[in-house]
Amino acid sequence: MIKFSNYYKFTILFILIYISFLRSPYIFLNGRFFSLDTKYYVYALSQSFLDTLLFIEISTGYINLISNLSSLIAANFFTLKFAPYCPVYISFFVLIVIFSIILFKDSFLFQKDFQKILGAFIFLITPPFVFEVWLNVINLQVYLGLLTFILLFVKFNNKYDKFIYPPIIFISGLSGIYSCLTFPFFLIRYLKNRNLINLINFISIFLPTLIQLLITFYSKTADLLHPGPLSFTFSFFEIVSYTYNSIIQTFLGGSFPNFIMSLFSINIDSVLSNKNHLIFTVIFSILILIIIFIIFFKLFLKVLTKLDQDNIITLTLIVFFIEVSIFVIIGGVNDSIQGRYSVIPGATLLLLTLHLVKQYKQNFFSKFLFLILCVAFITGIYDFRYKKYIHYFDCINCSDWKIEVDKYEKDNNYKLKSWPYN
Repeated sequence: MIKFSNYYKFTILFILIYISFLRSPYIFLNGRFFSLDTKYYVYALSQSFLDTLLFIEISTGYINLISNLSSLIAANFFTLKFAPYCPVYISFFVLIVIFSIILFKDSFLFQKDFQKILGAFIFLITPPFVFEVWLNVINLQVYLGLLTFILLFVKFNNKYDKFIYPPIIFISGLSGIYSCLTFPFFLIRYLKNRNLINLINFISIFLPTLIQLLITFYSKTADLLHPGPLSFTFSFFEIVSYTYNSIIQTFLGGSFPNFIMSLFSINIDSVLSNKNHLIFTVIFSILILIIIFIIFFKLFLKVLTKLDQDNIITLTLIVFFIEVSIFVIIGGVNDSIQGRYSVIPGATLLLLTLHLVKQYKQNFFSKFLFLILCVAFITGIYDFRYKKYIHYFDCINCSDWKIEVDKYEKDNNYKLKSWPYN
């Protein structure tokens, strides 16, 4: 029996699904291979089931199991014409799972109904969730990392939870490093409450973390990693890029800062190439980071005075934000920390803001946080189909995949063109 209070949550879920469709109807109706999705699919067409399942793009330094599974399904259960639907709808299914867990599961993080509703919408219409991670399996590890983090706060009070969520955590951990970053938190949760479900969840993230570490260690020692990852240097440009993409753009989006720069005839490339302008930009970025540090430090002091549930959640969000920020800075392929690299730091910052709104209730700090959260939603709505990147959502003057397949079937030497890269 569905509780009456859940009916409105189903309505919210339907609205989220409908808005998702509005972002890119063409992708939902036609499917799409994005970036390395194509490479994984082509590999699956020529390899055995086990080889495809265990495939490792060794230059990345980790296994991406969800991409392997997607390519397996597409290659074995779909014709060439319909294979592009597979990565799209697997990605969308994970997004629906995130929405459903936030809305329907009891959670320490999303306790109130307004937190559940705003929390779900954070994952759809706020600025961090850029076109690069939208409906493609190769970057689905970003959503799986956030899904694993959300599961950390779920109250597992159903007897079936130990059968449902550990496999999700395990697959997520074997699909990228982001999920593995939650390993210390699952360990702490188990040590704090040593029950069966917490033990199973801990093992489910521990084993993938160990496997990913071994793959990364082998790739690094064998000098097989793609040039760039695991760089321990920190340049001035990285300071600017991280601050802008993971903090400023999290709340202001992409359009508004670009509008301000165009208003004053500022060209970002010329600013960064001019030594004096670059110094000013770096100083400005450092000031923002100092402000963030002061806020975190004050919150940390408050946590130390009283280790109640809300303060522990605050501490967890802050530590995870710092942890994932360090990871994207070290693990990025270059000095530009944007796109998929800024999604989890930005999303965690928004989740922290949402949590603090509830924690501080009606004081001035809470109202300020609610204001900047509203700004994030407004700019996110405006950038939802950002014109600058609209060709990643809509097929504009691009090749139709089904027509491309028809050409290929008539001439096997024909090279298929995959949108949006043709």
